Amino acid sequence: MTLSKQETFDRAVRLAARFDDDFMELGRLLKRLQERDHELFKQVCGETHLDRRKAYYLVQIARRVEGLPIPRERLARIGWTKMQLVADQLMRQNWREMLELAEQHTARGLKAVLAGKRANERCVVLYLRPKDYQRFANALLKHGARPNGAGLLNKEQAVMALIELAEKAVA
Repeated sequence: MTLSKQETFDRAVRLAARFDDDFMELGRLLKRLQERDHELFKQVCGETHLDRRKAYYLVQIARRVEGLPIPRERLARIGWTKMQLVADQLMRQNWREMLELAEQHTARGLKAVLAGKRANERCVVLYLRPKDYQRFANALLKHGARPNGAGLLNKEQAVMALIELAEKAVA
């Protein structure tokens, strides 16, 4: 049964209130509205808590999984955030591997893996006074970092080289 534009809109508004329950169905409805009546698509966002960017993400996911034999329950377990991360790379040839990656990692870890990094890396942020930053940068440059514009490349390796030196000094 094909829904009218108004029926599609009404269902999308109802689902948007609890879209985590069935983000795929909402994505399909939004996709249909986007294709048939873009003003109604925008109106769903205006009448619900769903921001437009999230609506576009849901449409993107719906387009990418269309025609793939993926159970709705599996998509729900993975969640829309991780599905949005893999959507750009999701193809008929690799959908199984992409979904396995999404299932194995947190959203942050998945983003790292998709960018070619390790998923279990940790981030360290330092707030230094200008003179201390200059000392820090000079030490990193002496231990393998390279200048890159206003920043440095290979900071991580340089910090680890400094730590190794410090560990040897106290051993």
